Amino acid sequence: MASKVRNIFREIGWFLTSGTFLKNALGIALLIGAILFLSTIWMRFYTNHGETFQVKDYVGMELEDAIAEAEDKGFNIAISDSVFIVGKAPHTVLEQNPKAMSRVKENRTIYLRITKWNADLKTLPSLSGGNDDYSQYSRKLKELGIRSKIIGREFNNKLSANTILHVIAEGDTITDKLRDKFRAPMGSTVYFVVSERGASNVSIPKLICEQFREAEFIISNYNLNIGSVVPDATVTNESRAYVWRQVPEYKWGQTMRIGEQITLYLTQHKPETCGGKKPKPQNDLNIEAPQDNSANGQSTLPATDQQPSVPVEQTPPPAPAEGSGEEEEEGFGDEFEEGGR
Repeated sequence: MASKVRNIFREIGWFLTSGTFLKNALGIALLIGAILFLSTIWMRFYTNHGETFQVKDYVGMELEDAIAEAEDKGFNIAISDSVFIVGKAPHTVLEQNPKAMSRVKENRTIYLRITKWNADLKTLPSLSGGNDDYSQYSRKLKELGIRSKIIGREFNNKLSANTILHVIAEGDTITDKLRDKFRAPMGSTVYFVVSERGASNVSIPKLICEQFREAEFIISNYNLNIGSVVPDATVTNESRAYVWRQVPEYKWGQTMRIGEQITLYLTQHKPETCGGKKPKPQNDLNIEAPQDNSANGQSTLPATDQQPSVPVEQTPPPAPAEGSGEEEEEGFGDEFEEGGR
């Protein structure tokens, strides 16, 4: 049995070392090698196997420019997402995949995340539940992508400092609209008027068209003082007179220091700019002045070269002499008529 096994292995060895086997084995190896070589060449030619291109950094570029750059390199562009970002121009590339400087094959699709044109609308928080504090409210607006700005302050000892009094957006006061879930676009600015408590400055009050007694009350509430009071010639009752001018002038957002003075100019009649009627002209004696109708060819005004008539005390004539009769009486009458002429 052992001799038979040894004979089998001996015959196999002779076959593997024979010239016929070696020639056939070499031919098969060359054939396989040729097939692999040709396959590799064909794959390189057909698929550009092994040829890659470097991806450009498109972040920060406009979308149109990024598309043009990518097409020059044989890449395709696809938008994966678009968002609105405050301060960013629309159609600006924010992110890309594959990343910049990586190497990819031709015709590879590059996915971009860009900014969009229209801002998202955000619902503004209401002022209830402690939201009337400006610091807290402005932080909530910042989280929504909305700016906030204080444009005025009003002195109020009853409220905490920086309590929101008025809210303005898009040129309109929206304080009451906040309860109805008012919406504002991201990137917009909401303006506020807040309270001041014990502040050094207060807003200049608007006093024109107010009566003097009302102006006094307003100035006192603002912790200011009345300076000079300048009445015009028409003022007869100062408390009921109207303010037609104030110094400093009222301007929205302008302030002055607490305790400073405001000068008031008064007139008795309500100014026309405040809806009052134009008063009739009067002279120094508070008597209605005569009208001048000279334009119609008539004038009720006295001539400038005439003196006003003043009654002159007459000296009584001497008593007639006895026996003169009617002649003396007629003679007196003639003298009176001549004097009258």
